[in-house]
Amino acid sequence: MNDDAKKKAKTECLVNYINNNRQQVGNLLVKSANQTMQDAAMMPEPEPLFREFWQTGEVCCLFASTGAGKSLLAVQIAEEIAKQQPVIFVDFELSDKQFETRYKNPDTGTVHVFPDNFLRAAINYNIDADEPDETNIINDIEDVAAEYGAKVLIVDNLTWLLSNAEKAQDAALFMKRLIALKKQQGLSLLIIAHTPKRSDFEQLTWKDLAGSSKLSAFFDSIFCIGKDVNESSGRYLKQIKVRNAAFTYHSENVLDARLLREPDGRTAFEFLGCSSERSHLQATEDKKRVEVLRMTHDGFTQRKIANMVGWSVGKVNKIINEKKTMNK
Repeated sequence: MNDDAKKKAKTECLVNYINNNRQQVGNLLVKSANQTMQDAAMMPEPEPLFREFWQTGEVCCLFASTGAGKSLLAVQIAEEIAKQQPVIFVDFELSDKQFETRYKNPDTGTVHVFPDNFLRAAINYNIDADEPDETNIINDIEDVAAEYGAKVLIVDNLTWLLSNAEKAQDAALFMKRLIALKKQQGLSLLIIAHTPKRSDFEQLTWKDLAGSSKLSAFFDSIFCIGKDVNESSGRYLKQIKVRNAAFTYHSENVLDARLLREPDGRTAFEFLGCSSERSHLQATEDKKRVEVLRMTHDGFTQRKIANMVGWSVGKVNKIINEKKTMNK
């Protein structure tokens, strides 16, 4: 047998061995690519939990600026899923009373009724326990999911969970724990996050996710909510990262929506058609003036403001000076 034949026989022997013997080497499970394909074929295909934005088995992120309605949308998504299976909504944002107020009609007293499978979890500050941190909270989330047989969890929000999201090491460790939790328990997770201060006149990108450079790589999918600059209730949804679904809702085809107050007190997203993201950002002159003054108050430079609203630096400077003159 020549050298090539010996090499081929040795390779075939190794492949057969690996195919029949999945090898655990430390934390790594080694098997052939063909065996990987066969094993994967036995697993269920990902199914949509929320359109193309979030699929089963994913760690997904939804981000938006303050007041865009990200918590409202998260509850709405949870409620729809809960019609079919248990959902744990881990709420670090609202107190019980704030949650009730949000889903109660103040005029009639009518209270919104959720599916029984909709379970809400919040920090219990009335017990003598250690100060909650990322580690023990993730352990508690894992225990709650197992206790109630839930495979779908929504966490609101990332800022509370990870106060050091801007620190690369802390963010990476946190996300690795979430991914391990997903794989070990077969969970689907939606994590709510916020954006740093930004202009509503700019298109949304992955850079608008707080801690983006450290966090975005770990998520399976990411989507966001943008505001229509001319309509207070106008919103749009945009995919930022996609792994297991079609990249449908991009900047040229965002999902249009608006916020509606329903008779039972719930404020919900009504989904409309699709349009370009630019169509939501084409502001009137008056709207741009308001945005110039807001961003000035927030500490943006005049050059940055000019780039955001599409005006010259001179025009921005003139508007700011006019406001100063009026206030004297």
